[in-house]
Amino acid sequence: MKIKGQASAEYIMLIAVLLIVFLVVIVLFFDLYGQLEAIIQKKNAEYFVDSLAAAAKRVYQQGPDAKELIFLDYSDFEVDKQKSKIENRTICLHLKKFGDVCSRVNFDIEGYFLPTQISGYYLIWNDNRTKIYPATYFYYSKPGFYFNSSPASSGIELTNYGHINLTLNQTLYIQGCSSCTYNESGLSVLEPAKTKIGQLNIANLLPGRYTGYLKIEASNNLNYANQTIILPVTIEIS
Repeated sequence: MKIKGQASAEYIMLIAVLLIVFLVVIVLFFDLYGQLEAIIQKKNAEYFVDSLAAAAKRVYQQGPDAKELIFLDYSDFEVDKQKSKIENRTICLHLKKFGDVCSRVNFDIEGYFLPTQISGYYLIWNDNRTKIYPATYFYYSKPGFYFNSSPASSGIELTNYGHINLTLNQTLYIQGCSSCTYNESGLSVLEPAKTKIGQLNIANLLPGRYTGYLKIEASNNLNYANQTIILPVTIEIS
């Protein structure tokens, strides 16, 4: 009985030692995991701000009216959106577990992050000052219009790939063609994941060359960047 009791005590001691070792391993594992997670978060944040800075540099170098739309993804839960900023010559994300992660450029920029999200589209454009604003993805199916006969017509698809409503306004100007018209299907508000079809109609024209543009403005009231596209129109009648 004494031997059996001694064996039982030894087994209990062994189990206790194993449990202590196991707990130490668990603590070390979670500590290393936390460090690795922080490193990954920082690297992802660096990629985010560096990508915005690189796009800003491209737009700045291209000069006035240049623009670029990019999509960037980052975990919104890891960022203090109130302390993240775009100002002067610096783009910074403020990580809750790390602090500021920044990228700098050598020219003045302005912009902001939304208080509700970090991930999404950003519109960078040069308006004599480089601007970086949250945006939505507004798609148009062609870069312009060309006609070599009249009367004629040509269509264009306008799609809202974002998650907010867009209000569309259009301006058509073609020198020497006051009877040319542009019409769109449906309401002026383009809902998310919806498409509108626009139609540019050219009336009977005398031989000659006519040029102009179709301007489409997509606006919103949710603090995203408004977008304006200008599609050139060329008519050549022989």
